[in-house]
Amino acid sequence: MAPAATLGATIGILEIAVLLSSALWGVITVQVYFYAEHGKDRAWLRAFVGIIWLIETLHTVVMWIYIYDITVNHMGNMAFLMETTWTLCASVTFQSLAGSLVQAFFAYRVYLVSRRPWIPMVSWAGSSLRACLGIAITVLARQSGTLTQYKSKYNWATILTLSTSVFVDVTNTASLCYHLANRKTGFQQSNRVIDSLMRWAIETGLVTSMCAITMLITLLVLPHDTVWLAILLVYAKLYSNSLMVSLNSREHLRQPNSKDTHSSLGMVSGGHNALNVVAPYAPNRPDRSVNIQMSAFRLPETGLKPTHDDFGGAEEVSSIELNKPSTFD
Repeated sequence: MAPAATLGATIGILEIAVLLSSALWGVITVQVYFYAEHGKDRAWLRAFVGIIWLIETLHTVVMWIYIYDITVNHMGNMAFLMETTWTLCASVTFQSLAGSLVQAFFAYRVYLVSRRPWIPMVSWAGSSLRACLGIAITVLARQSGTLTQYKSKYNWATILTLSTSVFVDVTNTASLCYHLANRKTGFQQSNRVIDSLMRWAIETGLVTSMCAITMLITLLVLPHDTVWLAILLVYAKLYSNSLMVSLNSREHLRQPNSKDTHSSLGMVSGGHNALNVVAPYAPNRPDRSVNIQMSAFRLPETGLKPTHDDFGGAEEVSSIELNKPSTFD
């Protein structure tokens, strides 16, 4: 029987990770149900949410099988713990697909804000590379037979995958905040919404980036423990929860008198609509138009009068007129 300290740093940490990941899957499921009941987005976005939920469900199932194998079917067999079983390899594939798809969606959101394809194209290339690397890692790990053999030969693939993930997260977050900051007006209401979106984007981008960095550090510093593997089992759920919170939290920003929330998982919503906010009376500023691109982002009952009621259409531009300098008509 392995010492208790060894069990705690290997099987124990994996059990905690699977429990936490399962809890996050439950949160995702509740959010998907809420979205299905109340969401009015286009069919492609609803299908996208369904695909993410399906991938996360498969990821959760293979994790359950994996933890059952190492704790029941092979209890006390520490050598089996280091084997790259099909369940462990499949979990890597599912988490890579889910994370890459969500990152690509967030890059699309940046495109909607900026209407410039260059930065989103870089992010899309990065998320595609991450997905391909995830599949490659699955194949290489399965061929290696054990984690020890895999890390001795192909540790560079894991490092490259995590580095690419951090790069895409930082690129998406920084680009979104930059373009949102350039679209502030002299109106408190619109500025409040933009500040909220920027804060939420930074919070979520920071969570996923720090998780990837922590995984990378533990992989290099604690190569014989499974701490990095435990973080990997939870990693994808952070992206999926961020996506669902971003879609379901839009109702908060529609409330005219609500204060900004400091949500650790809050995200600016992405998607397929554009709002063209015309602020002809912005105080202390020349007249100008400000484009805020957001997905299915319906404005609150604040007197903002859309002249084109097509909030469910793709790539449509709605013109919002602010008729007074101090209050919304």
